[in-house]
Amino acid sequence: MPLLDHFHPPLNRQRSWESFHSNWATRLADAINAQLPPDFFAEEQCRYPETYRVNVLRSTSRGPVLVSELDLITPTTKDPANPRVSSFVGERVDSLRTGVGVVIVVIVTSGGGNLHDEISGRFTTDPAALFAEDTSLYAVAYRTRSEGSRTKLESWPHRLTLGGLLPTLPLCIAHDAFVPVDSEATYSEACRRRRII
Repeated sequence: MPLLDHFHPPLNRQRSWESFHSNWATRLADAINAQLPPDFFAEEQCRYPETYRVNVLRSTSRGPVLVSELDLITPTTKDPANPRVSSFVGERVDSLRTGVGVVIVVIVTSGGGNLHDEISGRFTTDPAALFAEDTSLYAVAYRTRSEGSRTKLESWPHRLTLGGLLPTLPLCIAHDAFVPVDSEATYSEACRRRRII
């Protein structure tokens, strides 16, 4: 299913992006759960208007421990004028610094800002780590690794285009363990279930 614009006419007048994001988060959690080892599990969290997330947790004797998180970015979280954006970036950076894998998916076609550049900028000043200036739709997977006393960010960035297909992203669940997240298949299934053709 080619990527659609859920935030402008005609689609935004026919279907709620909030319902779509919620459904997509569920499809993502289901797909991730189907691939996880037995002591891991994925749960979607939907808290309008800012959070559409899938958390992957590992069961331990002390209770579940967060190992990775996947965020479907919303207009509120993408808007650089929103003070919550700085908090969102800080929370993702804190997660990465503690070894939690992070994925962000931005299909919001309104507003500016670039969360990838802000996250990457907390780890490096290398301009090669940043997106081109006109990048507004993208999906990126991240993980960190230690190099001596430094924490190095590794990322797998993908520019997205309306009408294009979505990538498969590596979701880090442990030091060198990844689960492939097929964002295209889950997006298509969410569209089918919301009768978006």
